[in-house]
Parts: sequence; structure tokens; C-alpha cells
Amino acid sequence: MLKKTGIVLFQLTACAVGFYLIFTFFNYLAYDKDWVEDPSWVPVTGTLQRAGHGGRSQSAVFSYKYNSESYGESDHNSFWVPGNIINEMYILKVNPQKPDHYKVVAWQPMFSKDEKTNIGTCNITSVNTGNYPMVFFEYTIGGSNYRRAQYLVPDYQKLYPNLKAGDQYEIEYWMDNPQRAIIHLNKQTKAPSKP
Repeated sequence: MLKKTGIVLFQLTACAVGFYLIFTFFNYLAYDKDWVEDPSWVPVTGTLQRAGHGGRSQSAVFSYKYNSESYGESDHNSFWVPGNIINEMYILKVNPQKPDHYKVVAWQPMFSKDEKTNIGTCNITSVNTGNYPMVFFEYTIGGSNYRRAQYLVPDYQKLYPNLKAGDQYEIEYWMDNPQRAIIHLNKQTKAPSKP
């Protein structure tokens, strides 16, 4: 009986380790930055058309143009940012050999030149330094409160070593809907006072 219990425990441990390795591998692929630096992938502007939740995962559909052709309407991409709305714009990287394949450069949200934006100030509420580094922030525009998040660039620890909750930074927000905003981490407006 003791031998069977040992075998079962070994099998359970092996399964747990296997699931952990698979989970880690797919997390690595989801946040793999190699394609960003691959010069063959072409940067384009993508517009969020649809977003949804399926169980524990989120998906998004971006539309974009590559070589004067429209793409993305049926391509679901695992991508989610708290506070995102339809018409958010991001830099996408498109595979020129398969133009219907793209990756969202999650740390590069953007506005088009034609969109009307304004400048405001936000407070950082938290910084996630895990597998998907994000900064969470809140701000008030016209008496309404907004909360959202933004992915951090891969080398954020070198660029923003003192990034922390409580700091204030400049944001640029869309005048049509201030829920859409981009935090400018190179423009700190105020650090919290020291006790």
C-alpha cells in the first residue's frame, strides 16, 4: 500500500511540474519580445474592434491595413488591458509572409494625428512586476473618475527604476471618451511627499 501511495504521489508531482512548465512556456510565448525586435515584422497601426472574455482568457480583434489591404477582422489575439475600450489604438507587428498574423505591441498604445486629445494628471495606484508588467492608474476628467492600466516596456526597470504607487504622471486622454488614456512615464508631475 505504501508503495502504491508513493507511485501516486510521484505521478501527481510529475503532473504538477509538467503543468507548471507548460504554463510557464505559454506565458513566455504570450509575452515573448523576440518578434518585436525581428526586423522582418512590420509595424502598423491597429484599432481595437472587439474584445471579449472566454472563461479565464480574453481575446481582442484589431483591424489594420498592410500593403493597402485590410486585415484583422477575424483574427483573435490574446490581449487584454483593464480599462480598454473599442477604438483603442496600438502599434501592431505584422508578419509580412502571413499578413493576417500580427502581434500587439502592448506597451505602445497611441492616438492618431486626427484624434482630439488633451493633457491631464493621474495617480499610479499599483505597479505589477509579474509576467505581464503593467502600471495601474486613476484620474479625474470633468468630474468623472477613470481607472485603467497600461503595459510597461520590457526594460521598464532600467527606464523607470523608481516607478511606484502614489506617484503622479502626465496622461494624454481622448476628448471623445476620456476612458481612453495613455500615461507618459517620462513626464512625472509629482512624487509623493516623504514622511
